[in-house]
Amino acid sequence: MSLKKLIIIVAIVLFLGVLVLVKALVQKKQDTRQEIAQEQATELALTKGIPESQVSKITLYKGDDEKNKVIFTKDSAGAWRLASQFDVRAKKESIEGILNAAGDLKGQLRGESKEVFADFAIEDKDCAHIVIDDALGRPWYHLVVSFLRLDWDKTFVRLAGSQKVALVQRDILSSLNLYNKEGKLEYVNFADLKVCLFDAAKIQKIELASLINKTSKTLVLKKSAAKEGDPLVWNFQPPAAKGEDIDVSKVDEFLRNISNLYAKDVADPQGTGLGFDSPTLELTLEDSDGQGLFQLEVGKYVAAEKLYYLKSSSPDQVFKVSDADIQNLRKEKAYFLKPKETKKKK
Repeated sequence: MSLKKLIIIVAIVLFLGVLVLVKALVQKKQDTRQEIAQEQATELALTKGIPESQVSKITLYKGDDEKNKVIFTKDSAGAWRLASQFDVRAKKESIEGILNAAGDLKGQLRGESKEVFADFAIEDKDCAHIVIDDALGRPWYHLVVSFLRLDWDKTFVRLAGSQKVALVQRDILSSLNLYNKEGKLEYVNFADLKVCLFDAAKIQKIELASLINKTSKTLVLKKSAAKEGDPLVWNFQPPAAKGEDIDVSKVDEFLRNISNLYAKDVADPQGTGLGFDSPTLELTLEDSDGQGLFQLEVGKYVAAEKLYYLKSSSPDQVFKVSDADIQNLRKEKAYFLKPKETKKKK
């Protein structure tokens, strides 16, 4: 065989070999793409619907920070409270937001082993945790939520104890008021710090007792009728002197001030040294049956924070309320009176 023919044969063999290699590489690339597409198309269901009526407890925390858990539980009336913060009322919208974010959760499977946890920043110690107990107090779902975001509404999530990681299209972290790993889980974001809940139309009696410079003064306003069948109107008890007429708008304004009273924080109702052994102000509201709707007591003033301790009887709660808001409750008789008309000189 001539050298020329040999070179041609070798060239053909090499060419065919290159074709086979290229085809193999293309096939491998296609297979890889298919595998990735198949993996991304695999949907992982994490939770089903979570009706509020079937939930008895919700626990939130970050990483391994056991000391700063936010814990919600229901009271005997079915209202949500923050058990981790002296049972202060929880915002209904906060509970709804958390359960909506955690319910019917499903997404694309992105990992199935601990080896990839670091890629998704989804180690227990690096994540936000949502633990939901069922109506019988049994653990129902425990979500581990990564702070790594591909977009504002794309979140990596897994169930505690599971190695399967899903990418869900939902903004879970916002329901926790957490937006990055450095954010702090603050209970005040979930607490209803409104001090009083009442219907002003049902208030029939206001009693305001104050202690100033060791002198006690009590002011009582009560709705009554001049005679049977007449409409109820506000009067002082004992009746005011002639010419001292009550300005009803001032009474309404005072009740609005009470209903719009918000605390800065809460304190331990069992705490000592809060000043309730000798309160400087006591406010009692009663309904038409003479039943006390609630009573407020103003205790110790904390100068460093410019606030007072305030105790509410319904429920038994101690709040921290700003100095300005407390001063707005300190009213004397003159506040509720209509201005006296001045006679014009002839």
